[in-house]
Amino acid sequence: MKRFILFLILTFSIETHAQWMQTRGPYGGEIFCLAGNGTTIFAGCYGGGIFRSVDNGVNWVAVNNGLPLPLDVVSIAISGNNIFAAGFNGKVYLSNNNGGNWTSASSSIVTQHIYGIGANGTNIFASTQDGIFLSTDTGVSWTKLLSFYAPQQFLFNGSDIFIASGGIVQLSSDTGKTWTSVSNGLANTSPNNIIMDGGNLFVGTTKGVYISTNYGLSWTPRSTGGLANRHVTSIVAKNGNLFAATDDGAGVFRSGDSGSTWTPVNSGLVHFVNTSMVHTLWVSGNDILAGTISGGVFKSTDDGNTWARSNSGLANSIVISIGEHAGIIYAGASNDGLWKSTDGGNTWEQTSLLMTHVTEIAFSGNNIFAGGDVTGMALSTDNGNTWTAINNGLTNPQIRTLLVNGTDIYAGTNGGGLFFSSDTGKSWAPLNNGLTSPNYVGALVMNGNIMYAGTAYGVFLSTNNGNFWTQTNLKSGTVSDLAIVGHTIFACIYNSGIYLSSDTGKSWTLTNTGLLNYRYANSLATSGNDVFASVEAHGVYHTTNGTNWESINDGLDDSLTYTIETGGSEIFAGNYRSGLWKRPLSQVVGSKEIKKENDFVIYPNPAGNRLTICTPSHNQPALVSVLTMMGQTALPATSFPAGNNITMDISMLPAGIYFLRIKAGDDRVIKKFIKE
Repeated sequence: MKRFILFLILTFSIETHAQWMQTRGPYGGEIFCLAGNGTTIFAGCYGGGIFRSVDNGVNWVAVNNGLPLPLDVVSIAISGNNIFAAGFNGKVYLSNNNGGNWTSASSSIVTQHIYGIGANGTNIFASTQDGIFLSTDTGVSWTKLLSFYAPQQFLFNGSDIFIASGGIVQLSSDTGKTWTSVSNGLANTSPNNIIMDGGNLFVGTTKGVYISTNYGLSWTPRSTGGLANRHVTSIVAKNGNLFAATDDGAGVFRSGDSGSTWTPVNSGLVHFVNTSMVHTLWVSGNDILAGTISGGVFKSTDDGNTWARSNSGLANSIVISIGEHAGIIYAGASNDGLWKSTDGGNTWEQTSLLMTHVTEIAFSGNNIFAGGDVTGMALSTDNGNTWTAINNGLTNPQIRTLLVNGTDIYAGTNGGGLFFSSDTGKSWAPLNNGLTSPNYVGALVMNGNIMYAGTAYGVFLSTNNGNFWTQTNLKSGTVSDLAIVGHTIFACIYNSGIYLSSDTGKSWTLTNTGLLNYRYANSLATSGNDVFASVEAHGVYHTTNGTNWESINDGLDDSLTYTIETGGSEIFAGNYRSGLWKRPLSQVVGSKEIKKENDFVIYPNPAGNRLTICTPSHNQPALVSVLTMMGQTALPATSFPAGNNITMDISMLPAGIYFLRIKAGDDRVIKKFIKE
């Protein structure tokens, strides 16, 4: 359903029993770097950590055991059996079993960000915002070499090291102890990557490609055919050709004459503008791989003449909309169109719908409606194989929500208010009488003859199919989603949490008990009498009465959830940089997570230095942790033996509001308390 995309990244681990399962897609996402050895290739991702392919990029699997997700992996280097990964979080990670496990290898590097990693034999170089560091013992210890704005890439030629960063190119011939600028001719070009081919040096800059034929003593521009003044992010050499990648939508260029002339080679690569924004290139045998900003990995087997996606299993996408119809799962991926799966998420196919952001999906019989962020509405009558634009009269193309009621279709927009169609979208007319301007409508639900609209000014209702609107008593706050169970309506309000009303909006009650970081509740879904809510950075919650919410995040490794939806026998969650997740509804509907809530009593509340947890029916060991209102760990998990009462020392906690997270057997309970 609806979501607000707020880039707050905060996760905590949970134990597994019956749990969420990650599907294998949608494929794609942002790829920062590629590195490999033979047909084994590693992809460093934005948010999704590391994926590995053992068949030259045909199939991918996540290899993140030991990595703190979400993690931006910006550079990977291989030295023998050791694989080093640089995280933008300021850490270096090491694997010596082909990515099967990772351990921290940067204990003596103190920095906020790492930009690159390079290996020259047993010498490992890490570039950070505080300079360049060297390790000669596989990351056990590091020595600072240079206090300099560090590069993303190192070029090694024997004992010589070249780096391109900070507006200049530098050379060291003594393992990084001293450096000399070799930048004549590169003024105001911001060089950022460098390679050697045929004895010549080539550097990628914000003004195209430059060449040095004298080992860096001087540089001259080598950018024609549309490459001049473009930001070149990566250069590789293959079969006498040079390939230059750009990140401004121009894709990849090829030169067969040492850079004298360049030709764009983007057939199959330019689908959306963001797939032709290329971060990195990698040559593997006869193939060239391109890591893009949102389309994952593309491969060319014919020296760049044609490109095709090579992403199977690379589930690093951001899912912002979900729908399930006739056994087919549909998922809108940020910057990458609409995908579908006919086998429960095991394999995925990108549809032909040319929308960068599919914000909403709705169904009516054989009709599938898709709303875009800037492209309006589209209709498919053949399970998403072909699409037709349906925007006649739709004067605002920024779709935020859809509601289908029989043959009637309602579309809420960002700025144009509400639109209505009674002819399968062939024509649209506004329905804004009574709605407060500016006309943002971000959520729509219907209960009998009453329609509710979530706006930037709270919730409105209409009893005549939207022809006239009246504001309910929830009169402020931007509504990101609405849901109805029976006669109770739930509303997600940005920065406030979740409200409910059982009297058609005359009165509203804030219902945030059990919701961690409730201000970022962003999406609602229902199944029978059960209501589900997603909270950014804290995953998915469940309630049957609207009074108490319980976390149902077991197995949901990345808890930064943007949208949830129920369909068939499952609940789906669209996550940040880890694609689509699913879980059988039978595991959570009527589960013990809600029913056991009253079995756990805490006192006193407010508490001083001691807090007692009374568990009269508890006969299993309990794991208890204390979290802040923002979901951060205030007291780490402590195991207590089975028994009726647990007493905790909370004297070290500052005064404030906290949550107890209690796990005992299959029971999962969250209790709020106040520390005085």
